[in-house]
Amino acid sequence: MKKLKSFVLWLIIPLMLFSFWVVLTLKYVKTEFGLLTLSQQFITSSLLVTRAGEMLKGDIISGEFKSTYSNMGVVAIPFHTFGRINQDRLEFRIKEKNSSNWLYRATYNTDQFQPNEPFPMGFPTVSDSQDKIYQFEIESLQGISGNAVVLYSGYPIYLVKYQFNSHQLSNNNRLLVNFLYHKQLNLINDSDFLIHTVTYLLPLIFYLTLLISKKQPHLFVLLINLTIFSEVFLSKKYNTLLILFLIVTWLIGVSRLRLHSNFSAFQALILFVLVPTALIVQKDLTSVSAEKIATWAYVFLILTIVHKIYESFVKPKNKNTLKGYLLSFSSFGLQLIYVGYFLVKRITNSFSKSTTQTINLSHYFSKYIGKSAVEHSHTAMQKIMSFSNKLKLVSLPITNYATKSGQPILTLLHRMQKIILNILISLGIIWPVWQVIRGFKYCILLYLDFFPSNQLYYYFIKTGAYQIILIFVLVFLIRKTLKRQKGKTFLIIILLFAFQIGERKIFEITTDPFRYKITVWSAKAPKTIGWYEVEITGRNFKDLPFVGQVFVNDIEYDVLTWSDKKITVQVRPGTDKTKKSVYVVDIQGEKSNSVDLETYNLSDYLFKDKVK
Repeated sequence: MKKLKSFVLWLIIPLMLFSFWVVLTLKYVKTEFGLLTLSQQFITSSLLVTRAGEMLKGDIISGEFKSTYSNMGVVAIPFHTFGRINQDRLEFRIKEKNSSNWLYRATYNTDQFQPNEPFPMGFPTVSDSQDKIYQFEIESLQGISGNAVVLYSGYPIYLVKYQFNSHQLSNNNRLLVNFLYHKQLNLINDSDFLIHTVTYLLPLIFYLTLLISKKQPHLFVLLINLTIFSEVFLSKKYNTLLILFLIVTWLIGVSRLRLHSNFSAFQALILFVLVPTALIVQKDLTSVSAEKIATWAYVFLILTIVHKIYESFVKPKNKNTLKGYLLSFSSFGLQLIYVGYFLVKRITNSFSKSTTQTINLSHYFSKYIGKSAVEHSHTAMQKIMSFSNKLKLVSLPITNYATKSGQPILTLLHRMQKIILNILISLGIIWPVWQVIRGFKYCILLYLDFFPSNQLYYYFIKTGAYQIILIFVLVFLIRKTLKRQKGKTFLIIILLFAFQIGERKIFEITTDPFRYKITVWSAKAPKTIGWYEVEITGRNFKDLPFVGQVFVNDIEYDVLTWSDKKITVQVRPGTDKTKKSVYVVDIQGEKSNSVDLETYNLSDYLFKDKVK
């Protein structure tokens, strides 16, 4: 019966979980990528558009790329739908460079486009596409304002896909090996695939962990935390399946490993403490990572309540306590110190001729860090010492001089404690101070770059005054803290971190109204009777190829040059330049403020240039 049980536990169930991982991974690859498909990525900014804003009738997006593989069959372009269902139709056409004929044409209804996601535009497979250069165009056939899409600038890539068939691969071993190699590269370079395949593998990993660890929680708790932080920092989206899986796994682990409810409470506490840390590190008070950490903290808070209820009804015996768990980590540190001490003394005493004797190290360690941790490490250290003596690698000889009250050992430990403590205190003070200095510098540079004049004045009235008030509050609280007898350093570190968060919040609140807003500062044109150019200066116009529109008295004019801070448009002869209102619309349809058109004498302008 035991053999059958072992056979099921160690072979049947792991094989089932492994099969579960393989099947779900293949299903995901088939759904999202295609089992026999390779993809190639290109930068969206390399695409050209005929005009900014919505794709109205006749507007064209064009691009050019070099094909890496054979069997090209799809070009996928990301579009922004403005959160609505649009009724436009887009014509897609593709040809080889320098060819006069299009290889393929097709029309697509925009009502099937997913917001901000690459839409696949397929065509008959081009078997000999490898190492050739292709050009494509996408033209709007029916687009009107308010019922059209636009090239999405927030998605950095567009895709070209290559479709193979099983017959080709099975009859050509070289092609098969090449395909498998590049398919592997495609998948490894896709973060969503890695997140999903690891998620599908977690049941097997945690099952083996619970099976191997028996009643010891160390590896299980470590894997739980690694999984949580991987999901927080590597995935851009919420993974509901993973959250549910970890909740169930934690409850199973609590039951099997007999974990005390303090484990759940400690997990929640650590995660709550990490929320402000994530906000500080990522410089963004709306960061997804901080939200995810807060979500996990609330999850473990609820699990703590469930855990407490479970303990009140079931009342499990021989529970693994949090104190014992933490002491076991202390014992691990002790073991490292022991081994390091043995090795150092073995080397130093190899040159000593003094008489030796054995010292009881546990006696001195227990004085320094307490008996509990030493007792936890005693058994492990006996095994290490026994193994070391058998190999004759290390021993415990020390000189008579070195054994007086065990002073060298205590001195070493005290020094280690002071060094580590000083490092932590220094980091706790230097890190927030450094981040605050960086924040002030970034804030001032933002004002200097955004506003054309009186930058420091705007900085003071919008942001600086609040930051100065916050500094006075910090100084006042630090002075109060210095009068305390105990815990001064710890409280000062907390105040510095709180100040950093407050400074970042002030920056966000005071600069959000203009930091990313498209703004026009001036529009100037020469006094002339012929064609003339209007020079517009401002901020957040976006760089090429994301060209927007320029309107003078609600009439659109042709753009000559376009950059994030400067635009030049051409205005036809005879246009009245008095009392003209100029504004800009970016590629996403956001409208800027309006400014009056200023005029100047061209001769005066040229004279100033010569003087300069």
